[in-house]
Amino acid sequence: LLGGLKFSQGDYEAATRYLAKCLEINPDSASAHNTLAAIGIQKGALEAAEKHLDKAAALNPKLLNLSYNRAQWLEKRGDAAGAEAAYLRELESSPRNFRASFNLARLYRSQGREEDERRMLEKTRESNPDFPLTYFYLARILLNRGADFTAAVALVKKGQELRPEPAEAPLGFFLLADLYARLGDTAKAESFARRGREEARKAPRRE
Repeated sequence: LLGGLKFSQGDYEAATRYLAKCLEINPDSASAHNTLAAIGIQKGALEAAEKHLDKAAALNPKLLNLSYNRAQWLEKRGDAAGAEAAYLRELESSPRNFRASFNLARLYRSQGREEDERRMLEKTRESNPDFPLTYFYLARILLNRGADFTAAVALVKKGQELRPEPAEAPLGFFLLADLYARLGDTAKAESFARRGREEARKAPRRE
């Protein structure tokens, strides 16, 4: 449990220590192997992650988040089809895993499968209506379709009310800038574009 807690806090070093201790006491802990796999995926240690995924699957193939982690591992390996299948397996066993449906929407977006993306974003919103990025990307679909700009603005503002992470906040402002430009409100478009640039400068850089 301590290993899982430290993992959720992003302290992978401490999480690894606790999980290693867990496996000393109980080598058959599928959860410990699965969380170690997740750490390996985040750190880019894909070979080690694969070994832990395989061990967890051998111990408990129905473990929650196992297929989710496998999907992320497959994405890192460039296997989009395999990742899609793994995310769908996770959603079969855990239909309300909003991160699985959101990641699958992102995967569909990268493939230009807009309707599949929209469907998974709606599933994400149903599973977790407080996840702000869902609203941003639903608005983006409306923007790309060139229709319902007013509805798209409402979606972005709803996402902003839910306080996205600093790294994601600029997207909302840039979407509003584009949407208000389409609506003919140049002053608001320029104001939101400026705010987006300001937030982007303040946002932590992604590795």
